[in-house]
Amino acid sequence: MKYFRPRSSLVLATVLIFLIWILSPHGRSKLEYASQPVNRPTVPADWSKGSLRDRLLAHFKPEASQTGIPREIWQSWKSKENLDVRFQENVKRWSSQSKFNYHFLDDEEINEFVRTNFKSFPEILQAWDIFPRKILRADYFRYLVLVAKGGYYSDIDTSPSSDLDDWLTQGHIGALMAANDVSKADVGVIIGIEEDMDLGTWRGLLNRRINLCQWTLASRPGHPLFVDIVAKIADLTLNYYDPVTNVLTFPMGYKNLFNMQPSYNMSKDSANWYEGIIEWTGPAAFTDSFFQTINRWYTENFSDRLEGFEQDSLCNSNNACILDPNKSLDLVSKLQNYPLGDNLLGIKLPKSPIGWENFTTIEYPVIYGEVALLPKHYFNSLYATEDKKGYIHHAFTGTWKWTQDP
Repeated sequence: MKYFRPRSSLVLATVLIFLIWILSPHGRSKLEYASQPVNRPTVPADWSKGSLRDRLLAHFKPEASQTGIPREIWQSWKSKENLDVRFQENVKRWSSQSKFNYHFLDDEEINEFVRTNFKSFPEILQAWDIFPRKILRADYFRYLVLVAKGGYYSDIDTSPSSDLDDWLTQGHIGALMAANDVSKADVGVIIGIEEDMDLGTWRGLLNRRINLCQWTLASRPGHPLFVDIVAKIADLTLNYYDPVTNVLTFPMGYKNLFNMQPSYNMSKDSANWYEGIIEWTGPAAFTDSFFQTINRWYTENFSDRLEGFEQDSLCNSNNACILDPNKSLDLVSKLQNYPLGDNLLGIKLPKSPIGWENFTTIEYPVIYGEVALLPKHYFNSLYATEDKKGYIHHAFTGTWKWTQDP
């Protein structure tokens, strides 16, 4: 059994002060307000009849005959003229995927695509016009195109390391699917982990304990995961961003900060505009939507099993199989570092049992419903090795980080 590492007297004193605060009436009231486990940020999600999410699901619901992920590849860049040589090679590799339809859109074509395909959704068009930075539109487009058309989206500074047709048929994921009688037509989303750091200092390096990758994504049209992120971004833009001050202020309690409201100034000279993008449309926002929608799916399909069972999988009447999110996680034995505040005992709320704890340090793909989740070496080429081959090479160009484009 592993034991906690010795802590400094300062940390111990901090813990004692925190425990005293918890036991106080003031501390208890704060904890009662925080309805989510650690690192489970939320923005109120409205799935009611007539809501934006509900209308998007109805409008982009795929035909019964349309199963799996469409054979469409989507990429975008500012302009098709004077494309960097490195990007030209990436385009060549993506466009040469056998029997796939390849689409490369510049900024003008993206704008036309959004206005044409989402003309029935004024909230989305209003948000599109309000965005104060181009990178916000670039992020939003990847979600919008997968909601409307489905397929594979990947950033211009990526290239495929293997054929897309092999993604769900080869290696560990192919074996997992074969063993559970899951076909390619049953998989509606493919996503990968971008980063998962077993470090006591992860909060200084990541926005979430686990960050999901959004430079490469695959989905069927109208999937709830992408419907949620699209609707959430529109809600944030229209209701929490002030174009006059150029400040995005999140709802009370976001990121479990109790009665605090994180705010981000999106001006070019601001100290936190970069983090604001990560939280508004980037991987932090996308990661939150993944956990929100996967928990919603779980509670709807397994409402009688929220307490969990000690078995490897759960299957509903539609033969949708998942790993049991309530199974003992044994995080203390799995992790090398124990940051204060992390959920080391794997305690779950009945309505939100799935969190970072289920995926930390995974080395093999998992399937939750129709979502295939891949370990970080599949899409993050920094972790790919000869023994752990990935699907994507990512150059991490990140030009938006170094420019002052509005």
